[in-house]
This record gives sequence, structure tokens and C-alpha cells, in this order.
Amino acid sequence: MPALSRATDLLFACLSADRGASFRRLLRGNTIDPRVRSLLLTASAPTWLRSLAVAVLGVLHQSRAAATMRRFAPGSADHYWQAVAAIAQFRLDLLHALDEAEGGPIDLLLCPAYAVPAQRHGASLLMPLPGAYAPLANVSGFPAGVVPVTRVRADEESDRPASRDQVDKVARETERGSTGLPIAVQAIGRPWRDDVVLAAMARIEAGAMKRPDYPAQAPI
Repeated sequence: MPALSRATDLLFACLSADRGASFRRLLRGNTIDPRVRSLLLTASAPTWLRSLAVAVLGVLHQSRAAATMRRFAPGSADHYWQAVAAIAQFRLDLLHALDEAEGGPIDLLLCPAYAVPAQRHGASLLMPLPGAYAPLANVSGFPAGVVPVTRVRADEESDRPASRDQVDKVARETERGSTGLPIAVQAIGRPWRDDVVLAAMARIEAGAMKRPDYPAQAPI
């Protein structure tokens, strides 16, 4: 399988290809969410300033934030077209991996939908990429869906060790007290096989509903 981190790299390369110019144009005159504003500021910053910020974050033991900042594109047409070509290659590599899997071709991928349970309000500002599994579908363009399967048990809230990294701290705090929150699985299918994804989600949900910990919604 192509590396999951490669999908995230390519997503950021395209989102920041014009250094946020298209986003700023679309958002002109609107109130901008702090999370979006921080992305726009980073995308529009000079490359040397981002490099300096990465170095400072490394010294401060904020390796996850530094890794995210490294993903922003330098804002040149050449790098944009390199990203476009890389995305096309990523799709081919993903299909090849599904075709050549040991035991025969694979029709469906199952992976987490999110790295942590539901976040507290504002937590995503300091933990920007818990949804890093989503770019696998976003970048490939393959059909995907998410379905709940269980809830967090009292004995499995978090096994993260203490860390100086702010992202890890927020993730650990998010997981603490998460007993009872729903956990979902993401299903990703082959191109144009939305029917397979929907059928798999229905089958997964039918099985999960038989479990006593299934996160059924309250009646509306």
C-alpha cells in the first residue's frame, strides 16, 4: 500500500499550491474560523519563514506541528504540477496494491475514520490532523463512507504516554473521559464501486447493531 503519510502530503500540496490565494478570495468579507485562518497564514508565509518555524518547533519538541508545517507547498506552478502528477501516480499505486494483494484482488479497505474519539470544542485548533485517514479517499477519489461500530470502553480510554508535544497532549486529553463515545470505521472501495462500499457499510452496521455497545442514536 502507498504510505498514508504520502496521501496527506499530496493533499496539503494541492490545498496550499497557490499559497491560499483562492481560499482568501472565496472567504473575502466573511468571518474566518481560527483553524482556517491559521492554515491561510501558514500557506501565505515565505518559505524561509516556514523553515525557521519548523526549526523552532523542533527545538520546542513540537515534532507533529513541525511535520504538518513541512507539508505546505512553496507556491510555485512547477510544484503544483508535480503534485498533480504525483496524485495520478498515487491512484495507480493504490490500485496496483489492491490488484496484487496476496490472496487475490481486494475490493474494500477498512481503516479508522478518525484518530481519536469526538473532540472537545476548540481542540482541533491544537490537533490539526486527527483525520489523517481521510486523505486516502480524498486524494485517490475512491468512494468511501463511515459507519459507527462500537463505543469507547472504560478500560480503553487512552494508552498514550505523557509527552511534551502539544498535539499528543491534546490527543491524550481528548481520550481521557471518552468512555461511551462512538467509534466508527471507514470503508474505501474501488473507483466507481459505490455499491460495494454501501453494501459493506450496511453489512457492518447490521453486525454492529447486535452488539450491546453499539452507538445507536437517540430518537429524534
